[in-house]
Amino acid sequence: MSNRAEVVRGFISKIRAIDIESSAMKIQMSKKMTKSSDLRSVRARRVLIKGKPLVSVVYRHDTRDVTKNYTHIDFVVLCSEWMESQFFNATLTLDVVEHKLLSNKKNATVKSTQTRGALAVCDLHDRQKSRLIPEDTPFLRSLGISSDGGKVYQASQGKYRQINKFVEILDGLCVGKSIKTVADMGCGKGYLSFATYSHLVTLQKDISLVGYELRPKLVTEINSIARLHKLSGLSFEVGDISQIDIPKTDMVIALHACDIATDVAIAKGIEVGAELIVVSPCCHKQIRKTMKGNPRIVSSLSHGIMKERMAEWLTDAIRALLLESKGYKTKIMEFVSLEHTSKNLLITAEKTKVRSGALLEVAALKKQYGIEEHYLERLI
Repeated sequence: MSNRAEVVRGFISKIRAIDIESSAMKIQMSKKMTKSSDLRSVRARRVLIKGKPLVSVVYRHDTRDVTKNYTHIDFVVLCSEWMESQFFNATLTLDVVEHKLLSNKKNATVKSTQTRGALAVCDLHDRQKSRLIPEDTPFLRSLGISSDGGKVYQASQGKYRQINKFVEILDGLCVGKSIKTVADMGCGKGYLSFATYSHLVTLQKDISLVGYELRPKLVTEINSIARLHKLSGLSFEVGDISQIDIPKTDMVIALHACDIATDVAIAKGIEVGAELIVVSPCCHKQIRKTMKGNPRIVSSLSHGIMKERMAEWLTDAIRALLLESKGYKTKIMEFVSLEHTSKNLLITAEKTKVRSGALLEVAALKKQYGIEEHYLERLI
């Protein structure tokens, strides 16, 4: 019997011994064994549904998340299957102790450490959607999103859904990575900065997030809110993102940075070698202004709305290809409903290796649509 089999058996015993009636717990499985599998990770936590203790499991696939609830007995069986054929690593948190299992095909080790605070049990009710940033999170009130009673204002529902979806996506991207430093480029009022920091600090100790914003008065205001809520690793600085030099950073984010500001944010992330770059573009003026009338497509570009949408598609497609040419694996997805905002695309980039041929594809697109230069090319 290999060392791994013995260690995993002991780890499963810890899960089996959990008193599901009274103990809070959460589990994360990561580092998949089979590269072809689209199941990236599994996260589970003990919840109460109608007063009954169950284990809520989130299966994170490449393109979707699936949530299912299990009894403790069924969950233990699933854990054995996952550790046998799906995942090398696992983290089990029980109240104030974290057990981390790291393994390969033959060997495994478990390290146990004390956590900063006790886990809370999530009480789920019928028809109540579980959010990573709950409605009664204190900073939401200070930012004007929720009332003193901890309820999100009707006018802020769209923004609330938006930041929760963004954080949910980041949650999946961070699985198996050590993300300790984050830069929010053009943070505005800081909605995303506060949400990202408050969630990431539950996954990784010693998180530091810096938001950059042009308006000094606004920076002073949101720094005061961060101090009020004792978010010690969250801070904001005055700066033009096109002019500042950011330090080595694990993740760069930007929500609705207008036009070429998105390119600046991407370029800064590439420059510092960020493990993750996540941006939601806003307007796409630069490409729209430079698109020329290729004879084969000139008639379609004569319609303003078609030219606008084509410019959006081209701008973000070329951004993804340029990221791939610099060693990032990219995805472009919708992250909020079009009903809320038309600015609903998200580009995610995970540092891996250079994809050969990406620049040739950029050149082909530019030639096809009569584009002289994409602004991001100038920056990288």
